[in-house]
Amino acid sequence: MSTEQLEENNYRYERKFVLPALSLAEIRAWIRSHPAHFVTEYPARQVNNLYLDSDDLGNFQQHIAGIPQRSKTRIRWYGSHYGSISTACLEIKQKAGQLGSKQYHPLKPFEHHEECHYGHLVRQIVKDNHLSVPTSTQIPQLLNYYTRAYWRTTDNHFRLTVDSGLCYVDVRFPLKSHKTTYQDNAIILELKYSAQHEHEIEAITAHFPWRLEKMSKYVSGINWINHNNNY
Repeated sequence: MSTEQLEENNYRYERKFVLPALSLAEIRAWIRSHPAHFVTEYPARQVNNLYLDSDDLGNFQQHIAGIPQRSKTRIRWYGSHYGSISTACLEIKQKAGQLGSKQYHPLKPFEHHEECHYGHLVRQIVKDNHLSVPTSTQIPQLLNYYTRAYWRTTDNHFRLTVDSGLCYVDVRFPLKSHKTTYQDNAIILELKYSAQHEHEIEAITAHFPWRLEKMSKYVSGINWINHNNNY
């Protein structure tokens, strides 16, 4: 697939940096001092993701194997992770090498409670929104939520997000879906930009004191679940 084709499909780069040893205050100070002049895009908010995958974790296995062309399915909403969810969206993330894109499908409101049966919840969402594959063949595997702060350069070419307070919840088994939770103290910084601005990236990252890393919250959460349950 050519770069031109990727741009037509809204593909972009997402570069991630894991910052386990810094405080949020230190990170904010560093962002403000960056010569690219990052400014706050809008107030920080909580992000919630309910990840869906096949019974054999096909999306997870593709990521682990480093398959260049792969996808990931999740239901995302903002604000409290429990209660009446009115602005959720089904997102299908697609990767083509280093470039990625998203398909968005707005969802009708639904109720999400601590004691919910996630299999029943997703089946009802699929039915209410007339969703088809891949959602109809996938099941809930992981819930995660975190606080995200948003920054951008004044020319809008680059966006920076900072994720903190990461929590992962095992939602595969109804009886323990609300009990098995893991909190990750790492802070994830992500630099996002379209393919047309790739030639500018060195001027931005030359001032980053951290190394680029491969990191997927979905993969990290599943790895934790597997380790915690000795699978």
